[in-house]
Amino acid sequence: MSAQSGNQIPCTAQRLNQLRPEMIQAVVPESAYDLGHQYFSERRVRIVQDNEVKIISEVAGANGLYQQTIRLADGTLITKCSCPSSEAPLCRHCVAVLLEYFRLSPGPVQGSSQKTAALDGVPDAPASGRTAAPSTLGVRLREITIFLEWLQASVNALKAERALPATPALEPGEALEWVQTLQKHEERVRHRDETILALRRELSAKGEHLLRLAHDLESAHGQVKELQAACEELKLDVDRQRAMASRLGEIEQERDRLVVWIKDWINDTTGYFVKSVAEWERVSGETKGLSNARLRQ
Repeated sequence: MSAQSGNQIPCTAQRLNQLRPEMIQAVVPESAYDLGHQYFSERRVRIVQDNEVKIISEVAGANGLYQQTIRLADGTLITKCSCPSSEAPLCRHCVAVLLEYFRLSPGPVQGSSQKTAALDGVPDAPASGRTAAPSTLGVRLREITIFLEWLQASVNALKAERALPATPALEPGEALEWVQTLQKHEERVRHRDETILALRRELSAKGEHLLRLAHDLESAHGQVKELQAACEELKLDVDRQRAMASRLGEIEQERDRLVVWIKDWINDTTGYFVKSVAEWERVSGETKGLSNARLRQ
C-alpha cells in the first residue's frame, strides 16, 4: 500500500474490528510492529472507551504512560498518540491498541460484500475461521490446525519467558475454550510469579532493614559499654571524694581538739605567769624591804 505521511491511512474498513493483525503489519515499519506486538503481548494496553469507529486508550510504554485516540472517518484511519515517537503511519502504541482491540472483538467480522475489509492497498486476507466453512469436518480440521499453530507459538513464547500469543481466530467451541483456559492459567501463573517477586523484594527489604537494626543495636551496645565504663569511673571518683571528705572531717576534728588544747595551754600558761609575776613582785617587795631595813641600821 502507499500510506500517507503523518498519522492518516486510507482505509476501506467500516469498523475498527475489521483491521486484522496482518493488515496492520503490512503498513507499519517492522520495528514499530514488533514493539507494538510486544506491548500487546505484555498486556500493557488499557482501552478506556471504544465503539466501532473510535478507540480511546492508554499504553504503558518504556518511558511512561501514553494516551491514544484512533478513529475511522470518511474512509481514513486517523491515529493520535501522546508519545514523542516519529514512527509513521502508526506508532508502536497505536499498533498495540489495534491488536488488543481485535483480540477483544467478539464474533465473526464480515463486510457488507461478505469480504474482509482492509487498509487501502493491502490484499483481502482469508478470515481464518471467521467465515463459514463448507463442511463441519473442514471447520474442525481448520480449527485444530489453527489451535496447533497457536499452541506451538505458545510453547515457544513460554520457552522464551514471554506472554502467550493473542487469541487466534476461532469459532466458539472446544478449541477456543482450550485457548482461553490456557490464557487464564498463564495469567494466573504470571500473577503468581509477580506476587512471588514482590514478596521476595519485600523480604529482601525487610532483611536489609533487619541488618540495619542489628547494626544499630550493636552500635547502641557499644555506647552502653562506654556509658557503663564512664559510670564505673564516676563511682570510683565519688568513692575517692567520699574518702577525702571523711579524711577532711577527721582533720577538722583534730584541728578542733588542737584548738581546745591550745586554748587550755594558753590559759594555764597565762595563769602560771600571773602567779609567777605576783610571786616575783612579792619576793621583790620583801627583798626591797629587807634592803631598806639594812640601810637604816
